[in-house]
Amino acid sequence: MTIQSEATITLQGISKQFKGTTALHPIHATFEAGMIHGLLGRNGAGKTTLLNILSGYHFADQGQVVMNGTVLKDQQHLLSQICYVRETEKTWEEYRLKKLLAFFKMTAPHWDDEYAMHLMSRYKLDPKKKYNQLSRGMKSLFGAVRGLASRSPLTLFDEPVLGLDAAMRQMFYDDLLEDYTRHPRTILLSTHLIDESEQIFESITMIHQGQVMLQASTDSILNRACTISGRQEEVRAATSGKTVLHEEQLGGHLGAIVWDVTEADMQTWQKQGLDVGSTSLQKLFVYLTDDQAPIQGGKAL
Repeated sequence: MTIQSEATITLQGISKQFKGTTALHPIHATFEAGMIHGLLGRNGAGKTTLLNILSGYHFADQGQVVMNGTVLKDQQHLLSQICYVRETEKTWEEYRLKKLLAFFKMTAPHWDDEYAMHLMSRYKLDPKKKYNQLSRGMKSLFGAVRGLASRSPLTLFDEPVLGLDAAMRQMFYDDLLEDYTRHPRTILLSTHLIDESEQIFESITMIHQGQVMLQASTDSILNRACTISGRQEEVRAATSGKTVLHEEQLGGHLGAIVWDVTEADMQTWQKQGLDVGSTSLQKLFVYLTDDQAPIQGGKAL
């Protein structure tokens, strides 16, 4: 079997139901090889279900996952090229970390034992401790060790920084970027901490109510939106017919986050004396997935 260092994943009409409830509607999406992909969605949107299917923990009811041109379900040996770091692992509770590391080494073809021990020391994890003796944050760090040291062609992280303080979260992001640069692979990272993880995402996939509502490079998504502010009547006139995701009014002054804008739009508004700036990925996510958001102009996503 040839083991590739990166993986392209294609979802072909993936859907999933649990007890009559649809968790995922038919999804068509592609995660390009050698990139860090952000997987964003509100609670219950279907992110974990999708990760479970990608990793082989669950099978889709319909559709298929294709990895480097091969249907994953038909070739179970491909699962050795996938590392899925879940929020917590109940089956590990009674095992010592040393034992778990030995298991990872046996099952991950790209495992780097020296790097794993470096991370254990860096994160102050005692190999003699049992998994159930770790705090929530320590469990997250041990998951980080597994995901990073596996060097798997496809690495999936589900909320990898739960329980970590700001300094430790930044340490994880730094380690992820450094090792990814040295050993490129395909990484999917699901998180609710969008503002601080935006720096590492090259591509974004937004899931809403079990469907992929948006998938594109991070830069292209951010370039589709802007903030515009000025006198209320001038902002209203400028954004007429545009998709306004959010508004904030203070006296006669109005600020708006506008979606699906062009460079020409922004230049025109600046010439009109309006203040035009960028907006954050987190704000875009919040307002794009808010069913109650005030949308003007009737434009769909």
